[in-house]
Amino acid sequence: AIWDIHPVAAMSPTVNEDVLEPGTRNKAWVLVRRPEGVISADCVRLEERPVDTDLEKDELLVRVEMLSVDAFIRTTLDQEGYHTGTPLNEVLPALGYGVVLKDGSGRRKPGTRVLGMLRAQTLSRVKSSQVSRVMPFVSPKHSLGLLGLTTGLTAWMGIFAVAR
Repeated sequence: AIWDIHPVAAMSPTVNEDVLEPGTRNKAWVLVRRPEGVISADCVRLEERPVDTDLEKDELLVRVEMLSVDAFIRTTLDQEGYHTGTPLNEVLPALGYGVVLKDGSGRRKPGTRVLGMLRAQTLSRVKSSQVSRVMPFVSPKHSLGLLGLTTGLTAWMGIFAVAR
C-alpha cells in the first residue's frame, strides 16, 4: 500500500532548522493518475522541484515536519466528489505542521511553528491566512491527531453534540 512509505521520512528534507540552503529542492508526492478503488503506489510519484523563495507579502515558506494521513485525502483523489479533486501532477493534500523559514510580510519570525494544509512535501509555500500557530500548550503531534480538526475534534462533536 502507498502509505507503507512514511511520507515525510521518505522525503528526507535537506533544510537546516531555520535556514534555506542555496540550491535546496522541494520533494513532493504528486498525483499522476486517479485511483480506481483502493489507491496504489503507481497513482503517485515522488518528485524534486525547485524552491521559489521570492514570496508575495501574504505568503510563507514552511519546512514541513509532520503530516497527518486523514481519510479525506482519498476523497480528493477522484475527479469529482465530496472534496475538491486534486488536479493530476499536483502535490497531494495533507494537513501538517512545520517551521516558518521565510515570511513575505516579515510578520512571522523564522522558527515559528504553524499548522495547516501544507501538502505532502518537504517545503510548502502557503498563504499566511491558511495556517495558524500551533498552540503552545498542545504538542504538534496532538494538534494533528487527538485535538486535530479532521479527527479528534470531529469525533468529539459527533459523540457529544450530534449523538446526544
